[in-house]
Amino acid sequence: MAESCLNLADLGPEPALLHGDFNPWNVVSGEHGVRIFDWTDAAFAHPFLDLTTYIMQCRDRRVRRAMLRRYLDSWVGHLPSSARTDIGRLALVVGALHQAHSHHRLIPTVLPDDLSQLRGGDVQWLRRAMRFSKVGLLSDY
Repeated sequence: MAESCLNLADLGPEPALLHGDFNPWNVVSGEHGVRIFDWTDAAFAHPFLDLTTYIMQCRDRRVRRAMLRRYLDSWVGHLPSSARTDIGRLALVVGALHQAHSHHRLIPTVLPDDLSQLRGGDVQWLRRAMRFSKVGLLSDY
């Protein structure tokens, strides 16, 4: 897991603003454009870490691959094409580790009535990181 973090950092790009809980339910689009909300988990980190919480919401593996490919293709000119596939694979693993860490830090701060939705989330995200490291996009969320 630590090696995945180091390899992703080495491949780039530089850290940027990360939403931290980027998923389809935190995005709305309308006549005034796109709005992204719920920035409570925002951080300064590798910009690909949000791929885990967004792409893996889709159950169709072909669609997941297409979404990842489109995202990675938007980085043409900024990252070597030979590294983009590795970056996408590593981002799923490191993104899941980031979520595990976020849950671990959040759990002690949550009121008991809200704890049920977070309890065990840190362990669940660690398991996902391990699955992503083995099978990537083929994993179930």
